[in-house]
Amino acid sequence: MSAAHPAAETFRRSEPFGRWRRAARETVAAALALILTAAPTAPAELPAPFEAKYAGRRFPLKAEATLRLERLGDYLRYTMRATVGVGFYVLTETYDCSVMQAQDGALHPLEYRHRDRRDSDRAVGIRFDREHRRARVVRGDGSVAEIEQLPSPVFDVMSIQVRLRADAPALGSEETREYAVVERGGLRTYRVRQGGAESVPANGVALQALKLVAESARRASAFWFAPAYGWLPVRMEVGGVTLTLVSPPEEAARTTGAPTDEVPACE
Repeated sequence: MSAAHPAAETFRRSEPFGRWRRAARETVAAALALILTAAPTAPAELPAPFEAKYAGRRFPLKAEATLRLERLGDYLRYTMRATVGVGFYVLTETYDCSVMQAQDGALHPLEYRHRDRRDSDRAVGIRFDREHRRARVVRGDGSVAEIEQLPSPVFDVMSIQVRLRADAPALGSEETREYAVVERGGLRTYRVRQGGAESVPANGVALQALKLVAESARRASAFWFAPAYGWLPVRMEVGGVTLTLVSPPEEAARTTGAPTDEVPACE
């Protein structure tokens, strides 16, 4: 490489040139900061459809469940069918369902349903009115609650699981996020933090999973998602019950359905 011309080197070291260089750096830095500040944050990619089976035990009870996430165009339907029993005797069957609409990576719940075959008073149905920021909660005992001035976004107890699965890849180890959730008892705020990576024995193998802990003033839940399988939930602790994946994780993925103008519904 040839040496710089002496006159050019003298100008490069001069004070006027130094001030110009600093000013140019500051201008570029300011412009870059403005661009980064103004740029919208990319929405989290929505989780892929899946279907998998889970099981858990708490002597003398045992629980079995099937989780299914369906994607139908701009709509998602997330369901859990579960049975609780002793030995071969089934004590009860439950059904949970959430229907959501996806827009620009955001999830907006439209409907939530819960049924318990043993206790009809435990049933609950929630209808979300996004335009007017309210939800109507109808309980199995006949009581009705209207919740007004909902924050945005807001979730139910099933759709929040879908949102956490989508947010898990980007949740920092020291980060805490808050989520508003409509439950049968009203509106709750859950603080969600990362619980670290863990090895979860599931379907006879050890799966590496990221644990997320969700806590409200009344209860705490935990979810484990496996990044090697599209952040498939491989374990969950909800309402004092722990369910662990028992079906092959590589067989869980399902295809996305064709777009439809008809809004899916819970049963």
